[in-house]
Amino acid sequence: MAKGEEIFLKKRCVSWLILIMLFAAVLSGCNSDSSSGKENLKGATITHMVQSATNRPEAYKEMAKEFKKETGINVKIVEAPWEQMHDKIINDLVTSTGTYDVMDIDSGWDGEMARYFQPLDPYIKKYKVNMDNYLDIYKNTTGISTLTGNKRYGIPLTGQTMAMYYRKDLFEKYKLDVPKTWNDFDNALETLKQEKGVYPFVTAGVNVQLPKLFFARYIPQGKPLFTKDFKPQFNNQDGAAAIDGMKTMFKYAPPGYLSMDTPDADPVFLNGEAAIILAWPNTLSPLLQNTKSSKIKDKWDAVAPPGPGNLGPWYLSISKFSKNKEASFKWIQYLSERENSKELMVKYGNYSTLKSVWDDPAVKEAIPGAEGILKAIKNCFLPTYLMHPAGNEWFVKTGSALSDALSDKTSTQETLDKMEKNWNSDKKKNPQGLIYEELGAN
Repeated sequence: MAKGEEIFLKKRCVSWLILIMLFAAVLSGCNSDSSSGKENLKGATITHMVQSATNRPEAYKEMAKEFKKETGINVKIVEAPWEQMHDKIINDLVTSTGTYDVMDIDSGWDGEMARYFQPLDPYIKKYKVNMDNYLDIYKNTTGISTLTGNKRYGIPLTGQTMAMYYRKDLFEKYKLDVPKTWNDFDNALETLKQEKGVYPFVTAGVNVQLPKLFFARYIPQGKPLFTKDFKPQFNNQDGAAAIDGMKTMFKYAPPGYLSMDTPDADPVFLNGEAAIILAWPNTLSPLLQNTKSSKIKDKWDAVAPPGPGNLGPWYLSISKFSKNKEASFKWIQYLSERENSKELMVKYGNYSTLKSVWDDPAVKEAIPGAEGILKAIKNCFLPTYLMHPAGNEWFVKTGSALSDALSDKTSTQETLDKMEKNWNSDKKKNPQGLIYEELGAN
């Protein structure tokens, strides 16, 4: 063989060897991306940020042990109070740090955070997640919005809305039907005032609890709170009717109701001292059939209120800056599986977002009033002003304005003027892509 031919053949062999190595690398990359991820993800560590003072940190820590056995993935749980949690997450996202891989997210933070979350549709398709198993109110409102062109950035985790609890024995005594409208509700209160030693109505009346009652009485009248570009349109006769309706029903409440929060109002109903309560189910329901905490065992029922409560949902998301996105989604999928979602509900009190969990007879038995609570959830709505950067501040100011109206410090019209002014005076811009909607409202 001539020397030139030998050199040519050697170069040719080297070229083929390089091509083979590159092809193998491509195949390896393809296999890594399309596999279940168990082999390649083994030993990975992800960090999950969760709200403290809830049962979720305890639950996640227990579930993380079994998850590691199944996948080899380590999950580190970190927790913080709601406000600090918000600040830690937003700081991590805007600096592209990626300290937190997975986060429990309050839907009210979407306007600030949604664009920083990893789109999840490819993972949902890859791992065949059945989104149709989610209750429609969550599937259509939670972890998905116009902020990202309706691309999903969160998997619904939990949520609740207020339910109406009433004394069956008193309704039977006075031959009352369960109220379907607010007019029915007010008329029932007038009848129930005949019962000695029992207030017809109680609910938490501190500032932060009042806006949900305004919304519930306003929405059934058919006009949205805002236009699609967030111009207030509640300063009218519909808004006045909602405030005046609140004044009417609170005439039948115990003295000092404006200083009552949930831990103060719930015992009034539990002690048999009120005929109706509008309440958050997760705090009240577990106590109603407990003979140590309840004097009305077997004498009550739960239904949807005459007007929709606003939904308070949480979802699970992944940071765009996470270095462990695949492992993070595997963890989210694990927490969202039916049996784990059921355990989070029955053992830890975090209401599931899955239809199949709510349909489980064991869940209905474990959660007093489950059927009524579910009807309330299906009947509620999510106003997207909560996703607006000005939303939370306006919510708080609205609670204060409504409190002034109920204590006769301001007139109904002055209150509506203040609510409108408070929104318009906040110069924060509408987040790009966000429109005002009342998602889930009938």
